[in-house]
Amino acid sequence: MKRLVMAAVVAACVGTVGPAKADDKDSLTGTWEWIVHRGGKAGVAAVELKQEGDRITGVMHGRNGKDMKVENGAIKDGRVSFEVPAVNPDGSKMVHRYTGKLTGDTITGTAEIEIFGRSKTSMKWLAQRYTD
Repeated sequence: MKRLVMAAVVAACVGTVGPAKADDKDSLTGTWEWIVHRGGKAGVAAVELKQEGDRITGVMHGRNGKDMKVENGAIKDGRVSFEVPAVNPDGSKMVHRYTGKLTGDTITGTAEIEIFGRSKTSMKWLAQRYTD
């Protein structure tokens, strides 16, 4: 009987642990607004992130309704990094690389945009989590 009660207690505790929610300040899971400053202008994007352990995945909602996958994402000790591959209107490939520090509902860091074969640009990056 003791084992049955203990198993029920363990199952109840394990059942309460699940995917991180947007209100979990230590998790990236949720919807974010990103602001990247380049050439005196600010670019804004909405991004949905999902954190599972130290792995980050998600979708960046780009211009003209074009969605781009968040890839190679990781978080460790509040340090965040991931990439968002994309294609320019002229067909050339590019990648956005983000690195930053998570503090509550804010990420601050650096965004690097590389257009393969042509240029690489680095700029400041700020992300704010949408809250209800």
